[in-house]
Formats: sequence, structure tokens, C-alpha cells
Amino acid sequence: MKGIPNIGNIMKQAQKMQSQMAKLQE
Repeated sequence: MKGIPNIGNIMKQAQKMQSQMAKLQE
């Protein structure tokens, strides 16, 4: 898994981005 970004952190960041976008669209 060396050299591969932490999938968990990426998923968390993606969820944060989606939640922020949803708030803007409301």
C-alpha cells in the first residue's frame, strides 16, 4: 500500500466536499 494515498482520508474529504456543496445548493 506504500505510495498510495490513504483511501479513508480521501473518502472523508470527499464527503465533506459533498456536504458543503449540498448546503450551497439548498
